[in-house]
Amino acid sequence: MDSGARRFRSIALLLAFATGAVSLAFVPMSAQMVHSVVGQGPFAVAALLGVSMLGLGLGAEVCAGLAGRRHRPIILYGGLEICIGLCMLGFSPATAWVPTACAWLYRAVEPAPVSLAGVSLCMSLAVLPVMFFIGGTLPALGRLISHQNADSGQAAACLYGVTILG
Repeated sequence: MDSGARRFRSIALLLAFATGAVSLAFVPMSAQMVHSVVGQGPFAVAALLGVSMLGLGLGAEVCAGLAGRRHRPIILYGGLEICIGLCMLGFSPATAWVPTACAWLYRAVEPAPVSLAGVSLCMSLAVLPVMFFIGGTLPALGRLISHQNADSGQAAACLYGVTILG
């Protein structure tokens, strides 16, 4: 690997680490919102984990297709990071309605499983966009370094590992 490709890979890995750190910063914000609605029990953890994984998976699926059609996937990555930042800046004000909506659902909708489904939907609307954009960053970076590296499988594994470390 020449020095230009090595430098390019280092930058991509640094970006992956930063994305992982941003993801980790979002967890307490979203957990606080979920806990204020449904408490800290297993339903809260399961709901947050399920919505987060759904967002990550959907973002990866959609953005993998977009990254494959782009000549400059770094632009896609930059756009995703801007969307993540905007969503996180607006997360607290935008989710102020969630506890009120969920309390109304608990009182207005019977039976309880239906109201729990409504609560899950409210939480999904709040958490899903951020997780969607975060999920899209890995395919964008993967496409970026796959052009620079002959062994794209090893590069993808390294990218994934660095993201988790972040």
